[in-house]
Amino acid sequence: LEKLSSDDFTLLIFPGQKNNLGFVAKVTETQNLLSSLVSWETTMENDTDKLFAILGKEGPALSSSFKTSFYQGVGFRYLTISREDFGICYAWFDDYFVLTSSFDSMKKTIDAVKAKELESQVGQLFIIGFEGKSVTPDFEQLFRKYLPGGVLLLSKNIESKEQLKKLTEDLQSLSLREAKLPLFIAVDQEGGVISRVDFAGEKTPQSEINDPNQAYQVGLERGEELKDLGINLNLAPVLDMTQEGDFLFNRSFQKDAAETGELAKSLVLGQKTAGILSAVKHFPGYGDINFNPEGSLAKVDSLPEISQFKKAAEASPEFVLTANVVYKSLDSSLPFSFSSNALQFLKANLGENALIVTDDLAQNYLLENFSLEDIIKKPIEAGADILIFSGWEIDVSQGLDAFFTSFENNEISQAKIKEAISKIIKIKENI
Repeated sequence: LEKLSSDDFTLLIFPGQKNNLGFVAKVTETQNLLSSLVSWETTMENDTDKLFAILGKEGPALSSSFKTSFYQGVGFRYLTISREDFGICYAWFDDYFVLTSSFDSMKKTIDAVKAKELESQVGQLFIIGFEGKSVTPDFEQLFRKYLPGGVLLLSKNIESKEQLKKLTEDLQSLSLREAKLPLFIAVDQEGGVISRVDFAGEKTPQSEINDPNQAYQVGLERGEELKDLGINLNLAPVLDMTQEGDFLFNRSFQKDAAETGELAKSLVLGQKTAGILSAVKHFPGYGDINFNPEGSLAKVDSLPEISQFKKAAEASPEFVLTANVVYKSLDSSLPFSFSSNALQFLKANLGENALIVTDDLAQNYLLENFSLEDIIKKPIEAGADILIFSGWEIDVSQGLDAFFTSFENNEISQAKIKEAISKIIKIKENI
């Protein structure tokens, strides 16, 4: 017991069953714990009859040695004392030590521990926005409550090189301390009109990038600047096929699909060389939309050109950011980010390795068409991996509270959540 945390343990009693006790504690010291358990097993095996008598049971113990069984991928040791599913069961996994009085209690305890672990990781599905240029006590409190997987830095969060480096260092320290995982720190550094880090040296507009060598150098220099500032994810480049008059025209490459794909591929490779994660966007595209698609829900009859995304995918960008547009040829009523048909179309054309991240969901135009619960549930159910919730028009806490409530009520597929979290953690292992 001295190897277990004195202030982090739980005693479980499962009603409606015999021999219903379970004990869970965090392991604080692993050195020599295995040998201690082996020694403890020997003691228990030698004293089973005495233990049987102490517990008021009659007759000899059914077994005199520990055996091994498995449940949900967890191996546990057990010593059967009676046929009434009574004995000693214990497991040591994921820094937890579990001791129960029956097989059934062990299974229920493993279920409870895994559910608690999943609950602590659900926030990894979110990249959130926040107010201010520093880590405030209010933000720390919010972070501890939700343990988000990433943050989105906007112009309001950025003032100077020194301030930004301090902010990103504090954010990473907070995440490593509270969530035990590094944080995605994302920014829209597209160059030109959308350059959140305004004081950066490399802000070449995409429309002024004319060949793959230049694109690679832009990606490399931009990536090196961002990495030095503590930013590890650039929500760029923009691959939307646009024409003059489209809302995103000034942010795009303004080239044909073949050239756009080659330039985007090289830019992503440059960012990758610099150690920066890339999110190509906004699949399949906001082209042919001449109004702000964040002001009202855009609906178009046919899909835009996507061959440029396929070419850029050859550089293995870590993320694909989706457009919140209803493409009627794929789904007559749901935005791309909400539709399982749409996200299957993405995977069929770009592969399944990249994380699918939604465009910002904290938007009134979405709330005018869907409930908040649907806004945060439908993308995960459809196959998205990460939800951006900036707090722009819907408060971050509102969105996350709605998601956590749906999760606790088992209204979202745990299999989909686990799959997304697994992909997220795999990428974070390389940060």
